[in-house]
Amino acid sequence: MDSFINKLKLKSQEYFAKYKVADYLSFLRKSQYFSNDKILEIQCNKLRNLLNYSSQNIKFYNILFKKTNIKLSDIKSPEDLTKLPVMTKDSYRNDFPNNFVNLKASKQDLFLNFTSGSTGNPFKFYMTQKHRGHKIARLLRSYEWAGRKYGELMVKIWGALHLTLKKKISHKFIENLILFDAFDLNNDNFLNFYKKIVKKNVKLLEAYTSSAYNFALLLEENNLFLNIPSIVVSGETLHEFQIEKIKERFNSDIYNRYGSREFGNFAQDCSEHKGLHICQEDFIIEIVDNDNEPVEIGKTGKILITCLDNLTMPFIRYQIDDIGALSPEFCSCGRNLKLLKFVEGRMSDMIYSPSGKHISLYFFALLFQDLSDYVKEFQVVQKKNKNELILTIIPTTKFTDKIKATLIDQVKKLDNLFEVTIEKIKEIPLEPSGKKKYLKIA
Repeated sequence: MDSFINKLKLKSQEYFAKYKVADYLSFLRKSQYFSNDKILEIQCNKLRNLLNYSSQNIKFYNILFKKTNIKLSDIKSPEDLTKLPVMTKDSYRNDFPNNFVNLKASKQDLFLNFTSGSTGNPFKFYMTQKHRGHKIARLLRSYEWAGRKYGELMVKIWGALHLTLKKKISHKFIENLILFDAFDLNNDNFLNFYKKIVKKNVKLLEAYTSSAYNFALLLEENNLFLNIPSIVVSGETLHEFQIEKIKERFNSDIYNRYGSREFGNFAQDCSEHKGLHICQEDFIIEIVDNDNEPVEIGKTGKILITCLDNLTMPFIRYQIDDIGALSPEFCSCGRNLKLLKFVEGRMSDMIYSPSGKHISLYFFALLFQDLSDYVKEFQVVQKKNKNELILTIIPTTKFTDKIKATLIDQVKKLDNLFEVTIEKIKEIPLEPSGKKKYLKIA
């Protein structure tokens, strides 16, 4: 009976959203267990279709194939993508939309969307109805990886909540979703949030990484706990110091999801937590070095994404500005989807020291993890002259001048040319996207 009701609800969700989800979700539930060869065959077929369409309907690729020695017949598999140029957001901004969008596509396949602009300048792009439906199907499958069945109650802490009445009805009566605004989670209304869910049978919490962490800190400050079996975090890099606090306060298993506004989720870990399963049915992911040459499996590099189902505005070898590595292993869960070994974070989560050293946000995350008894939260701000580094912190009552000196000393060991300042604040502000940025250049 429940299965019939959930199928009916999913069909209702399709009706409200005006794109297809159910059939593709059914396919994805099976395809994750296909053989490696079968998954590769799906990718190759979709890739050929994407390139054929692009060469005929997308101005940039039409010119590229005519003016170069590249032939469509030369690109038969993911490995052959190296024959095509790497694309960046700036590439797509060049004569947008004329260069990269089939403006003759049907109206329903010209859905305009935007990135949050958390790295600076918001990015415009178009999505097809098919791509939007696949995006939701992948999302629902990722919830299943985290143990939540369709129709079970979930809570979401997210940003940009400009909801229509129709969407609110869908959330409440169809999706069984309680939505909290990530912009509005603070000391003043935290208890209202808590009371709304504490006695409910919530199966899953989905949140920006910093929102889940902030919620955990508020629970700790109020000596409270929640019991939510699974938490899916996304939108920001997940650090060890955040995992420990979230697990402690929610009594939860944490699932790390990797995605973007352009594509939705394209990788997430399962209950084995051996790496992030790549949604290979819809994407090809490459890892390349600074010269855009492929790196060995297991080595870190820039992540390039080819989306196989958004034909109206193709993303082919798109540099998403993240750093990561592929795993040489497969997961013991039985799914034959390749694994991202880890996603280190955005290229913007790195700075250059005055002497030219490349320093990742991970250094600061590990530094403050060791000092978690003294510092609740931090933000690193580098001034444009590179020498000046401001460590903005929310201190605990245990923070002392000795800890302050230790912080400064540890950073100056990286580069003695740093001029390090410690600033104490009560709250780290959210970015316009609703997320927190732990490393900024100002």
